[in-house]
Amino acid sequence: MKELAKQRLLYAETDRRACEQLVDTAGLEAVIAFHAQQTIEKALKAIIVYHDQTPPKVHDLVRLAAIVRNVDEVPITDTDAF
Repeated sequence: MKELAKQRLLYAETDRRACEQLVDTAGLEAVIAFHAQQTIEKALKAIIVYHDQTPPKVHDLVRLAAIVRNVDEVPITDTDAF
């Protein structure tokens, strides 16, 4: 399960890098917003997986954040994953 959580963080990092690359390109605000949402969703799901839970198949960040809010620790850092 821990390796799956790390993999999900790597996917989140790919979306975060896409945002970074696109941020100065006019007209791509919707694409940037999509990748930002994906970054957060994948990171939240990584935390859920790290805690041996199956994340729901939803894209609702509020719902995912509510699940993560109940965890005691989030020991995954960017230096652990990348």
